[in-house]
Amino acid sequence: MSVVALVALLALLGASEASSARDLAPWASLRRPLRHVPIAAGARCPTSPRRALDAGRVSGGGAGPVYPLPSGFGAYGRRPGWIASKALWAWPSRLTSHPIRVLVRGFRLDRPGVMRFQLGPDWDSAPVTAELRITTSDTVGSFGGSSWGSTVTMLLVQERGCYAVQLDTAGGSTTVVVDATKS
Repeated sequence: MSVVALVALLALLGASEASSARDLAPWASLRRPLRHVPIAAGARCPTSPRRALDAGRVSGGGAGPVYPLPSGFGAYGRRPGWIASKALWAWPSRLTSHPIRVLVRGFRLDRPGVMRFQLGPDWDSAPVTAELRITTSDTVGSFGGSSWGSTVTMLLVQERGCYAVQLDTAGGSTTVVVDATKS
């Protein structure tokens, strides 16, 4: 290999590593400590209240700017051993044209346990991950004639219980509590 080719290869590898580091940096900057406030085993799960969104077309939990709308939890045939909730995530249309990043992580509140995520809609090929990365310019589908942005995911847990999802954005963090004891 000539010296010129070797220098070009090393420059390309260095650029690729720098590009990978840049791709991860925005997400790493969103990672804040989890606000894990445990509750007693068997205590009532303090689920986040739902509020009307998009002129009442849907209702979602939390303070935004992205709102999860989870369904009940049930057995997930694609991933034996997991219980899942299909969750629509919605955000105002202004965030589609002025996108933000949202880092989502989940944890159990009533005893040790994890929550995992699967980004849809390609359920058979999408990996199960420890965190969900939503960019609000990446809209998947729509609901009820809404102009809001949305995507769809699965929330996965291994045992029924009380769980929280923490949403970290450049503007701060919010937590939404979901009850995985209900189908």
